[in-house]
Amino acid sequence: MSRTVRITAAVAAALALAGTAYAMEPAKGAAEQGKFETHRLQMPRSTGPLPYTIELPEGWQVRPWLNDQWVLIAPPGEMPGEVGKPANPRAMIVRHSIVDIRDAEAIVANMRANLAQDKQLKVDVLEVREVAGVKGIVSQLESGDGDARRITYGLKVPLGDKSIDFTVSCPTGAFSEYRPLYERIFNSLKKAS
Repeated sequence: MSRTVRITAAVAAALALAGTAYAMEPAKGAAEQGKFETHRLQMPRSTGPLPYTIELPEGWQVRPWLNDQWVLIAPPGEMPGEVGKPANPRAMIVRHSIVDIRDAEAIVANMRANLAQDKQLKVDVLEVREVAGVKGIVSQLESGDGDARRITYGLKVPLGDKSIDFTVSCPTGAFSEYRPLYERIFNSLKKAS
């Protein structure tokens, strides 16, 4: 079932008050289990929905986040982990980006060169991948220290001469458990009809 998800600041405020506790295990134990629902996302302050649909685990909510600049996708009451603390692997951020990725190979080469200068990041994956019939960019970066060490996994897809980023962060020790869920979500992205 497809639906346009409209997001309000009131919902975000209510959910922010619900707390930030989260479990360190995959939803339903594995990405292949459970029901998924198709959503058509609308970014806060935009005049229409994004030209993509995405499948999310049943019950996950789509709500505005960070002063209505980004969208948070997560189970009810869950929020992303704070900087310097363990990541919440069940919280996905969606945001507008000013980066034009119509020449995705050139963008990957530029990103690779820039990231090589940052000694605090380890680039595990940085590649062009076809998603929803367009060239997107997939990245997997390791950062942080100790218990806060995380893998940030992202998908960047074109939106005219700009792009949209879908990003999750996961503690490094749990990433192999969550990666199938992230892949299922990223691979479900389709052009809206």
